[in-house]
Amino acid sequence: MSSKKLILIALFVLLVPALSYWLLRYSLAGDTSATSDMVYIAGGKFIMGTDNEEFRILRNPYGYATKFQEPRKKRVVYLKGFYLDKYEVTNRQYKKFVDETRYRLPDHWQHTGAYPEGEDDYPVTFVAWWDAKTYCNWAGKRLPGEEEWEKAARGADAREFPWGKEFDKTKTNTWEAGAKSIHAVGKYEAGKSPYGVYDLAGNVMEWTSMEYRQYQHSPREKGSDGQDLWYTMLIVRGGAWSSDAKDAQTFSRVLAEPGTKSNGIGFRCAKD
Repeated sequence: MSSKKLILIALFVLLVPALSYWLLRYSLAGDTSATSDMVYIAGGKFIMGTDNEEFRILRNPYGYATKFQEPRKKRVVYLKGFYLDKYEVTNRQYKKFVDETRYRLPDHWQHTGAYPEGEDDYPVTFVAWWDAKTYCNWAGKRLPGEEEWEKAARGADAREFPWGKEFDKTKTNTWEAGAKSIHAVGKYEAGKSPYGVYDLAGNVMEWTSMEYRQYQHSPREKGSDGQDLWYTMLIVRGGAWSSDAKDAQTFSRVLAEPGTKSNGIGFRCAKD
């Protein structure tokens, strides 16, 4: 065998693994399960909750008080590190999921089979809790826990809003800011959390994986048989474009039934 052929064979042996490696990296970069559009939230302790008595009575996504109330005390919580989507899941991303899986469309897509023109980067809405959970599973991720969501929003210094202690209408899409509808994700650069996560206050509220259970000493409603009544409710976080500053605070909790669909509720995903 000539030396020229030997050189070509050697080059082939060297180049094929390298080419395969870069092709794999490229394919992962376009995969929604990759962490390229996620932020790493370092493990450690943080302050969760509030001592403010105003937050004892829990409200629903429409701002009305529910029958649930509980003592909400500040406490130290330890979490392992995790990844969280930098932005809320968008119409564009959800459409890809629907196209590939033939999953049901959000209600307001039903007539045309697509979201409104020009809203590629708006957060997807009118998705129930299990819709959000199914999307995250498809993407190789999961819904964030309530503790994870709060840590990502308030950081290690117990912020009341993702950017600091005081409300600032120039940093969020809420009612006080003159919001009339949803905005594209990532619009408020100065409203990022300490970890660089966008829109954790305002724009749309976000589903978490947390199923609500009343604390041991909370008032409970009794059924006709005298037994405690239990409701399947999920925790929603972050406030929406139609919310006031109170609901946009990092420790504010909202209760929603898992089938709730609203133009004020979206979601983002987490990953271990």
